[in-house]
Amino acid sequence: MRRIDRDVELWVHGNCYVAALALHRATGWELGGLTAVRSTRRGAQMAHAWVKDPSGRLWDAGGLIDAAEIHAEFITEREKPVTHETARFETWSGEADYMTRHLELAGDWADECRSWFASLEEKAEAMVRDVLLPRHPELAEAARRHAEKTDPWCAESEIEPEPIL
Repeated sequence: MRRIDRDVELWVHGNCYVAALALHRATGWELGGLTAVRSTRRGAQMAHAWVKDPSGRLWDAGGLIDAAEIHAEFITEREKPVTHETARFETWSGEADYMTRHLELAGDWADECRSWFASLEEKAEAMVRDVLLPRHPELAEAARRHAEKTDPWCAESEIEPEPIL
């Protein structure tokens, strides 16, 4: 089992969904989630969320993690057989589809789900910016490249200004 730094523990266990969204916004990387039926009365729920880099590596607030680790950490041996049988990895290329899936899974609690995300988005983005990007150079570089692609004013100008006479 991997060691998770205390300053990101809640962003791995509990707030991973918003952390993944903040990582997606920073890097532009695809979102992923592990869903499973934990309660037959409630239906499928998302057990964990992350982003996937272009080389296929998975990242959450705790850093790099692989699919086997995600399954072992978030679908434990103590889970019901139905949970293991229904566990599946899902991916979304954009925020809209990711949020739609969360709202589907929330069912009658969709409004609460939307409000919960909204209440944590700023904190998650600050955590990514202030903790994860400095800690993980790969994330920082991806965020820099993504910012350049999405905000042309972010990119350094390659054209030398003419001197003023």
